[in-house]
Amino acid sequence: MLSDLFAVLIGENMLDGRLSGEYFAGNLNGAAGFLPEYRDRYNQIQHAIAGVIIGARTGPFGSGTVLVMEALRRQWQDFGLYLATCWIGAWIDDGNYQALSEKLRLAVCDASVSPAG
Repeated sequence: MLSDLFAVLIGENMLDGRLSGEYFAGNLNGAAGFLPEYRDRYNQIQHAIAGVIIGARTGPFGSGTVLVMEALRRQWQDFGLYLATCWIGAWIDDGNYQALSEKLRLAVCDASVSPAG
């Protein structure tokens, strides 16, 4: 499931294949539905899913690395978003992946986003 989310929302890879690939849905800049502290004019859906994937694939090492990168760039919305989502990736496994959408909704979404149905 995470690989599919990655391909659709991020692209082929996070570095030179980002925003491209056979299954990439397209760049959706904006942050409608996110809590105010996570909003900026860029693709916050992509950042949120990247946080989950970084947490799942690399644990604390990758999560810490991306947090340092965002702090150095003073991208505080993205820093906060990674802080809120990397732990979800580290938590997710074959037994609880069905709760991913609800975990994300509770962690980063405002009241305009309703529970999955």
